[in-house]
Amino acid sequence: MRPKGWVMPQETKDRISKGKKGKKHSPERIIINKISHLGQVPWNKGKHMDKPVWNKGLTASIDSRIVKLHKKRVKSFHLFKSKQYESLGLSKEQLSYLYLDINMSPRKIASQVNLNRDQVIYALKHWRIPIKDIYEGATSYSSEKRREVMFRVLRQKQLKPNKDEIKLSDILDTLYPNQYKYVGDGVVVIGGMNPDFININGQKKIIELFGHYWHTGVKVPFNRTEEGRISSYKKFGFDCLVIWDYQLKRNPSLVKTAIQSFHEGEDNEKSLG
Repeated sequence: MRPKGWVMPQETKDRISKGKKGKKHSPERIIINKISHLGQVPWNKGKHMDKPVWNKGLTASIDSRIVKLHKKRVKSFHLFKSKQYESLGLSKEQLSYLYLDINMSPRKIASQVNLNRDQVIYALKHWRIPIKDIYEGATSYSSEKRREVMFRVLRQKQLKPNKDEIKLSDILDTLYPNQYKYVGDGVVVIGGMNPDFININGQKKIIELFGHYWHTGVKVPFNRTEEGRISSYKKFGFDCLVIWDYQLKRNPSLVKTAIQSFHEGEDNEKSLG
């Protein structure tokens, strides 16, 4: 038997590690290992700590030691953070100068002092330096630049028509062949919005297929509602027909009638909702 307190020499550890390197258990060995543990009772099952925790069940209103302990932890934490940032060459005065006086962004500051953006934002909050609005001084994109960015983002997502959009596309091909094209993959962007179907035969008409999950609720932006989408496209000279996914499933004949009246110009701004 090894004596109490015996420690395995490092040479032995290295030799064992080298011998096991690159070796894998066979499937039979893995199954045996799993079966061998079945039915075994954990060594700590049913056991409890002999010495109870002194602050269990205590609150700040009951015991003043809780308040002192909390203040001590908070103070030591902030002291550690302050020393950590100063050791990296970032003091409160330096950060205030870069952020408020020179008007550098947190990302640029982070690149200079070898931190990440989140650490710089935490330092601003820690030293109570007022954080500016993220949109303050932001450069507004032109319509061409916005369209380019939107197109690039949507193309990277590699969007494809879902089942309802395929079904609606089949209806459009049946009623008006070579008249409407699916552009929901980012091919067409109008005012920062990507329509689902657009007329490609000279008419400025758009057909949107709305899903109940994405276009209803209190927090839905106005341009994603029926009224908002129709009015937004109207600013660019496009007429819009909004079709809901549940209408396409429950009453396809009503959808066909609405598309026909919309295409023929009987109702250029229409929603079936």
